[in-house]
Amino acid sequence: MSKREILVLDDFTEASDKALATAGRWRGQLDALMASLHVSDSEKDLEQHRSMLRERAEPHSPGHPVKPIVGAGNLFNAIREGYLREHPLLLVFCTHGVKGLRQLLFGANSNRVVDDTTCPTLVIQEKTPDTIPQRWLVCANTSWDDLTLNRLAALASPLGASCTLLRISMDMSDISPAEESELARWAQSLNHSGANSKAESATRDGFGAGLAHQIYDEAVNNGYDLIVMSRSGYPILGKAAYDADRESLINNPAGIPILFI
Repeated sequence: MSKREILVLDDFTEASDKALATAGRWRGQLDALMASLHVSDSEKDLEQHRSMLRERAEPHSPGHPVKPIVGAGNLFNAIREGYLREHPLLLVFCTHGVKGLRQLLFGANSNRVVDDTTCPTLVIQEKTPDTIPQRWLVCANTSWDDLTLNRLAALASPLGASCTLLRISMDMSDISPAEESELARWAQSLNHSGANSKAESATRDGFGAGLAHQIYDEAVNNGYDLIVMSRSGYPILGKAAYDADRESLINNPAGIPILFI
């Protein structure tokens, strides 16, 4: 395959309309193809749903065929299988932003989709602005490696995005000179790839949703229109606390999209 694909999750709702439009904008800038995945309740509807996927997705991929993928049964198994077949450049889906009891029952779905894939994953909301983000707040994790950085560069550079790499710590004394140097090296590498970037270190107080609130405030107060996070967590947080942070940021009040690398 000469071009990588953007894989969109489509459940035939208005939220998925938003995901398709977003994927279409990114597809054009990244010179990628599109694939669309739907999970059906019944195997007898598979061909009908393939036709619906093409009909819904092709306006967002003019001149390029869209690959329809239909699975039956378990949502997460279908996503995993679709992902493993396609090896996408990017996975895109729109959260439904459920609240209250439905949030308790279904709110972990977004986190589980993120956990079940390893490719870069863009999570948007229905109120996410209809633009390609140009100012990215990158919450750089100490567990990152050059592969992670290359994935970031492969998306940021063609989009002409400006990246601020922010190393998060509860205490500035926790950020070693070696980490500061590594952060500066990452920023320089992004600059060489064609993205505009700078590196910063800053303290962020509080665990769980408190840390999410600090990241959100940083983005809103400084005009960032995309937040980049690790899917693997941070050493300063336990998994439960980090999952709470992720869910809070995914459904942030401003509709800022979240890119998991």
